Amino acid sequence: MGWLEYLFVLVFVHFTSAAIRMSQPKILLPYHPRIETNFTLEATDGCFLWSSSRPDLVRIEPVEPFAIKNGEKCSLHANIIAHTKQSLRSSATVYARDVLTGQSVRCDVIIDKIQTIEIVYTTTRLYLEDAPELFKLRAHDQHGSTFSSIEHFPYEWRLLNAAIVDDRSVKKSTSGALDATKVIRILRLTDSSYEMSETVRNLESHGSLSYEILLEGLRTGSAFVQAEIIDSDLYHGIRTKPVRLSVSANVQFHPSTDVYLLPYSRLPFRLYQIKRHESTDITDLPSTRILYEVKLLNNDAGTLDDRTLVFTATDHADEQSRVELIDRNMKAIDNDTYEPTSLMIRIVNIGYLSAITNSTRPWIFQVGTNYLVTVEIFDVNGRKIYPTDNLDLSASIPNELHKTCLQLKSLYQNGTQYVLRPNCQGRFELEFRLNGVKNNDIIEMPITASSKQWFEVYLPLSARPKRVLLPEKTTTKEMKTPSCPIKVLGGSGDYTFTSRDTNVVTVSPTGDLMEQTSLNTTTVDIFDQKSPELNATVSVQVVQPDEFHLFPCPVETDLNSILYLPIQLFYKKQTLTCCSHLDFDVFIDNNIFQYQGIIPSDEHTNQSCALLVFKPLKIGVTNIRVNLKKFNLQQSIHLTSYEHLQINRQRLLLTTKSQYTLQLSQGPIHSHDQESIKYEISPSDSHVQFTQDSSNPNLLHITCLKSIQNGHFEISKQNSITKQNLCPIKSTVAIDITCQSNIHSLALEPVLDSQCPLTTRDYVVTYFDEVLPVKVLAYDENQIPFDNFTSLKLDCSIKSHKNLADLHVQNPLEIIPKHKSGKILLKCSVDKIEQQLEIEFISDIQLPNPIKLIYINESLSPLEISSGSGYFKFQTNELTTNPLIHLLMSEDSSRLVYIKPLNYGRTTLMIIDQCLPSSRKQLDVIVADLGHLKISGRSRLELNTTTLIYIQAMDIDGNLFNLTNIYDMINIQLEQSQKPEILFIEYEPKSNRDHYTLAYRIHTLDIGRTNVKFSALNVKSTSIEFEVYPKLRIEPRELNVLPLSTIQFRIIGGSQLPGTTIEWSTNDTKIVDLESSNIFKTKQIGHAVVQAKSVGIDPLLGQSVVYGEDSCSVYVVQIHSIRLHTPTVEVLPNKYVPLTVFSYDDRKQPIVVTDVFLHSLIFTWSLSNTHLAQIRPIIGNISSYTRAFVTNMETLRTGHVNIDVRLTTNSKSLTKLLFKSSHELSSSAALTVLESFYVNHFDETRTILLGPNSRLNLYHIPNDVTLELSSTSKHIQYESDTKTLISDQTSYDEAVLYMKYRGTKRDKKSVSSSIVGAYLVQVKPIHYLLLQSYLPQETSALFSSIPVDYKLPLTVTYHDELGRRFDATSVLLQTFSYRSDMISSNSNNTQNYEIISLKNGSNVLVFDGGLEHLRAYLPVQSNSGFLLPKTSVSPLKQTYYINDIVCFESNLYNDESGRDRWTGDDGMYVDSKYGIAQMIMDGERHLHLKIDGQTITSERFQVQVPNDMKLYKGTNDFLYDGEEGKVYSYPVIFGASSTTNLHGSCHREGLEHAQSNRVLRPTYECHLDFVNNTSTQPKASALFKTQAVFDLDLMSWACQIISKSAHDSSTYDDSLRLIVQTPYQTASNELIIPYQPRFKLSSLSSIYLSEEHPFNSIHVSTLPNNEKYLQLESSDPSIVRVKKNATDPFLYDIELRHGAKTNTQNPIYVNIKNTLTGQTQRIPIKVQKRFIDNPIGRILASLLLCASLALIVYGLANRKPPVTTTPPVITKPVSSSPRVLHSPPTPKRHLLFDEHHASPFDTPTTIQHQDQPVVRLYSAQDVRSRSIANTPRSAISNMTLPITDDRDIRARYQRLYE
Repeated sequence: MGWLEYLFVLVFVHFTSAAIRMSQPKILLPYHPRIETNFTLEATDGCFLWSSSRPDLVRIEPVEPFAIKNGEKCSLHANIIAHTKQSLRSSATVYARDVLTGQSVRCDVIIDKIQTIEIVYTTTRLYLEDAPELFKLRAHDQHGSTFSSIEHFPYEWRLLNAAIVDDRSVKKSTSGALDATKVIRILRLTDSSYEMSETVRNLESHGSLSYEILLEGLRTGSAFVQAEIIDSDLYHGIRTKPVRLSVSANVQFHPSTDVYLLPYSRLPFRLYQIKRHESTDITDLPSTRILYEVKLLNNDAGTLDDRTLVFTATDHADEQSRVELIDRNMKAIDNDTYEPTSLMIRIVNIGYLSAITNSTRPWIFQVGTNYLVTVEIFDVNGRKIYPTDNLDLSASIPNELHKTCLQLKSLYQNGTQYVLRPNCQGRFELEFRLNGVKNNDIIEMPITASSKQWFEVYLPLSARPKRVLLPEKTTTKEMKTPSCPIKVLGGSGDYTFTSRDTNVVTVSPTGDLMEQTSLNTTTVDIFDQKSPELNATVSVQVVQPDEFHLFPCPVETDLNSILYLPIQLFYKKQTLTCCSHLDFDVFIDNNIFQYQGIIPSDEHTNQSCALLVFKPLKIGVTNIRVNLKKFNLQQSIHLTSYEHLQINRQRLLLTTKSQYTLQLSQGPIHSHDQESIKYEISPSDSHVQFTQDSSNPNLLHITCLKSIQNGHFEISKQNSITKQNLCPIKSTVAIDITCQSNIHSLALEPVLDSQCPLTTRDYVVTYFDEVLPVKVLAYDENQIPFDNFTSLKLDCSIKSHKNLADLHVQNPLEIIPKHKSGKILLKCSVDKIEQQLEIEFISDIQLPNPIKLIYINESLSPLEISSGSGYFKFQTNELTTNPLIHLLMSEDSSRLVYIKPLNYGRTTLMIIDQCLPSSRKQLDVIVADLGHLKISGRSRLELNTTTLIYIQAMDIDGNLFNLTNIYDMINIQLEQSQKPEILFIEYEPKSNRDHYTLAYRIHTLDIGRTNVKFSALNVKSTSIEFEVYPKLRIEPRELNVLPLSTIQFRIIGGSQLPGTTIEWSTNDTKIVDLESSNIFKTKQIGHAVVQAKSVGIDPLLGQSVVYGEDSCSVYVVQIHSIRLHTPTVEVLPNKYVPLTVFSYDDRKQPIVVTDVFLHSLIFTWSLSNTHLAQIRPIIGNISSYTRAFVTNMETLRTGHVNIDVRLTTNSKSLTKLLFKSSHELSSSAALTVLESFYVNHFDETRTILLGPNSRLNLYHIPNDVTLELSSTSKHIQYESDTKTLISDQTSYDEAVLYMKYRGTKRDKKSVSSSIVGAYLVQVKPIHYLLLQSYLPQETSALFSSIPVDYKLPLTVTYHDELGRRFDATSVLLQTFSYRSDMISSNSNNTQNYEIISLKNGSNVLVFDGGLEHLRAYLPVQSNSGFLLPKTSVSPLKQTYYINDIVCFESNLYNDESGRDRWTGDDGMYVDSKYGIAQMIMDGERHLHLKIDGQTITSERFQVQVPNDMKLYKGTNDFLYDGEEGKVYSYPVIFGASSTTNLHGSCHREGLEHAQSNRVLRPTYECHLDFVNNTSTQPKASALFKTQAVFDLDLMSWACQIISKSAHDSSTYDDSLRLIVQTPYQTASNELIIPYQPRFKLSSLSSIYLSEEHPFNSIHVSTLPNNEKYLQLESSDPSIVRVKKNATDPFLYDIELRHGAKTNTQNPIYVNIKNTLTGQTQRIPIKVQKRFIDNPIGRILASLLLCASLALIVYGLANRKPPVTTTPPVITKPVSSSPRVLHSPPTPKRHLLFDEHHASPFDTPTTIQHQDQPVVRLYSAQDVRSRSIANTPRSAISNMTLPITDDRDIRARYQRLYE
């Protein structure tokens, strides 16, 4: 390794030597005998010691700053001073040696005399009002070498008048020449802002001029300047040559340089006068033409307009001209030497275009910054062409994609300059084009040029973080990795980093902060290497952290990933940037995670300064604790690991509109119930729809909506955000989905359990009794199978000669055989692509029964084996010695075997298919006698139909006999009971199912029920009840109705036995929709079919059977016309006539009257003469019925009346929906009121009207009067016995009924005639019905309609064509309604009815007499008067939950509103006064409202069991047991979607009344216990009382918790669990409530303090996290002070202040308070007073003081002089305000110090003589600067100290310092 070390040394020396250099390798200094000249040298990259080879010639003086390296003082600069005394040329060498490396560099110094000097200048023309020009001197030796420094010599500068000076300096005067000092002025450097050396400054300060001067022009003219060295001997007469200077105004051309122009260019020249830094255009000033002249020397290149100074270029190139600007003043002053300003104009051809920009680096731009782009034109030789105004240049962005990123705006019309603003990052292109030169708006130059320029655009440079806060190092180990990287965004990516103060932090070339060496602040600068315009800065500060957090983001990770836990450190609430170099101690509770180390937080996410790295080992949750020891900081957190989210498919191929169910598993551990799992899908795409399954959240339904190719989607699962998990990790899995509208090929693939050699691609053999799944596989053009293509129409069919199987079209297809063997051909087609498969069904050795039961008397019992291959072998398990059966094989078929029974018993016969070995059957063969009979089939039959029932014979074990063999032996008979005529039963052998089951045909003959029983060989079957029912029909059969109609259909016929239900449906729910049961609602115009199906379980069959079905056509139409119908046109006065409006559709078909006629249509009635007739509502006292479609009219007088009716709706929308046209619908009718018919002198004659087939009983006939009917007709009869008039079916007839007197001659009165009266009896057909009713005035005042459950009386009368009322009729009147659930009617006779409304709403009750004209309509509008509060259970119905409290209201108000008028059924508690009800049972509930003591109306609603129950926290954050009797309430809500269980307008007054009457009774229980309950801790019931209540303050059900007497549980750290239980299997959520016990003190009695014992303490026993809530305060801090102990957080020191006044009369105590719970406790402080504080003590102390003073005076008076003199006490003061302590000379216990802390005290020093008091002087600062352990103590003090408590010592020292 020696040669490697040598090589390293050589390389190191090489590189270090190459780095060190001298600023000047050689210098030339002038010689002067009296003036020392010097020069400052600089050596770089080191620290140097300077030396001279000739100190006698050259002296060296090092220059600051100095440094100490290797113990030597070194510097970088040194002054080289020439102090030789010899005038000869001499030289020396100066050396500089680096003290670190020892390397030396040198500089050669030459000293020689000055031979010549010259003036160095920039220009000889000075301009008026311009800045002064600098002129310097330069000296040369005899060899012409330039001296390095001549600034130490004074010089004389002279101004000479203008003259022609020859080389011999002979001056000739010029007439008229100006004084040179009036033309030019000499200025010193000190009078300007020029920089200068100290040497120059010193010379000028002494009045001399140096080698540098300033010359300023004063007026137009010329002069000479000359300089000379001021020296009397050595350099006398050395001067410079005169330099001629001219002064003029600075007038320049614009443009000011030679110009190159294109042909046809027009260049306007301008003249600018420049003064200082400003220029003024003087072209148009009048004086300009006088002072200056512009002249074009030739016209080769073009012409110049003398007036406008516009130069017009010629039309061809290669020409040139010169333009001169002549200052006429200067030409007059100095015509010989004056040279005017001129420029050359050349006409050139275009060569190329170029562009430049004002960016810092060419064509490197920054996003969002405006740049100036200038287009330059050059000829073929690269000379720049001047851009004249008539050029036509353009710039464009050739790439269309770049136009959105670049903004380009032209500044000039000629297109030479643009403002470019890039808005995107990247590389872009601009194209520049010269289109030509405009000459009078004509492009003259056809030759064009173009150029393209690429440029780069970068984002602005930004550094992250902008401010870096670094912690102080906690370890001394070297950091091999960067402690804090700086990330830079934007720019090109190549950056340079520098730190402004490396003492604070150093930065690496890659931007990593490496070291933090001091607590200070600095800045790091960042520059992009491509352009300094891209730069940024970062502020860096090194601090000490004072706060520590583990940020819970992330706290969960995938099992295969690494978890990076952010660490947050703060300094004064400011986030530290990096802390990965600190020493953290990490503790893990279990082995779920493994700690991997700590790394920097590059992104500083979540204000983190470092990341703790954890590797998950298995799935689970663990607790992590992290300590930072140096700063005494600690935190803990929970971490979770999980497996990555998985799906069962990674790629899906679907057809559009098809769906696939994706299964998901694993993912983040969900802390809540699985139902709340939500998956996120991104991106959101209209092509594919994702739906999460409602029952299983881990199933995702994917539906293709539109075609998409290889759509990439991500499915994510993520927990919710909590305080313990601020950023849940999203586990994502990708899936590719392709949706296509069609397929490419199709295949049919049967799913078989085994391989069969007969099976091919197009042929398969299978079992005929098992479902054969056949997969329909679709492929795309790449032969990739589709996962689902059900959206495409799959047409599959089975082709066979027999109906062998059914086909369920799904995927896979299900071939369902019908237990028949044979072949079928399965054909499927999808999207015109076909495929077929031939399937042959072969049964798996099918036997009629697995048990072969043989009748003992049989000779041979055949066993037929169906299906299988036909090749079988047989095995039995019986003994050959005594066999039970014998087998005989059939010669004709291998599938037929005969069994001959030999003995009673049981054996097993195994049948094996030889071709299909796996196909085998075991047959149990039993030889036995007949046991019982079994009947099967349908027992509910429709009239006029036939069906089959089946009979089977079994042994006692239920095994079947072969009845076809033994039918003739057992003699089967049947019996019928009840109605034997309704059924006819016969044996039908051809319909036998098999040999075991016989078929009997049943014919239904009549409606009714009967019982059937079978018997054979004295064995009888059970009795079976059969029902024969009529065919099911829907009424009505057809409907023509309006939209918005509600219709209730009726069912006629069908089975009447229990267990039968009707299923309703409609084929078009857009037209007619089912609301509930048999009630339908029409919606829009159209035709729909309503279907009804009677379904039930047949008792005999044991299966669900359709007993019948029917349908009804519903036509939803609009009103096209109306017709006013009157039953007659002539009527008598004082009669009632019904008026009815019938509506018709556009087909002139009548429209059925429904509820829509009441709530949506308005009929306006009017009469031509209200004196002749009046409109009377059918139900009196209700005004709303006057606008119904039916009403009554009362005739008053004779005359003609016209009746008009007009039909309208409530709104325009209803008109559009219900009417065919927008025109008003109306109708009218005429009615004649006839005069009454009277016959004179026959006034008593009246008419009796009878209807056909009617009977009229006559009452109140006097005993002496007989009735006699005079009629020749046989159609009217009178029965005298029953006194009844009877008519037959004849429609028209009449007779006279006479009333005759049965008198005798003995009567005193004489009777002129025996006829006392007569009645005309007429039989006529009934002409119309009339309905009349009324509502009492009291009820109508409360209701505008009929109250629900109100019994409305209704009278039905029958009338003839004149309106006369019939006395007797035989009409069978029926009532029906299209909403029979809303209304009920009953009648005691044919004329009086009671109508009862059951529900709110509109309805029409139809009275039908069997004929069209005998039909009347009663409109019924019902209202309960209730205001049912809405709930969230159901938006359509009034449905409540159990425990809902409903405050019912009524809009009925009368004087009984304050009485008890509310009642309900057993399912709820009701407050009878306020109508507040609590629901306690589910089902339909009834609420009744009473007025005047009677139930006037009712309401019905549903109550159901709540599906959920929620327990809320409320406003209670914790439970505290320290305040006995304190109440905590936690609300309880029943129902998943409910936010309250209080419905309606509930007021506190009513709820209090209901609660006092025990209406509000909780039906649930609240249970409270501790979460971590142990036997050593108290039970929750011992601390709190828990009960279920209705809380009036919360207006909700609640769990009320009341605190009991406190227990000693001050340190019990646990939480309480509150749950709610109900009797209906609904459980609530668990509510975890923190528990706060009351704190406990170590001593509850008084605390004693005194001067001798001024310290005590109080210990508080409570939970650890309650430390911040505890407050201890003294009632008098001036006497007693409370301070928190430094070591024990719950120990508080109590201190009696030194010198406090303890004679106060006020009590002293310490208050202890928990600000969280409000618990407060007070402890008295007993202070033992000093003796001197008592009055007697003060008197005695005063006497003692007087006695002491007397003794001192006496001792001084009798004191003898001492033998030796006491030297004075010498003290060294250390403070301006000393404190004097006197130490007694005798031993005495002192209470100030503790002997355990005594130590020698070094300063101040005292000299003490024996028996003399010691006086020590200390300042307060001196005392406070010492620790308690080094308490000042005299080295010679001999006082003794008592042993006291440490706290006493510290407190006394504190008093001393104060």
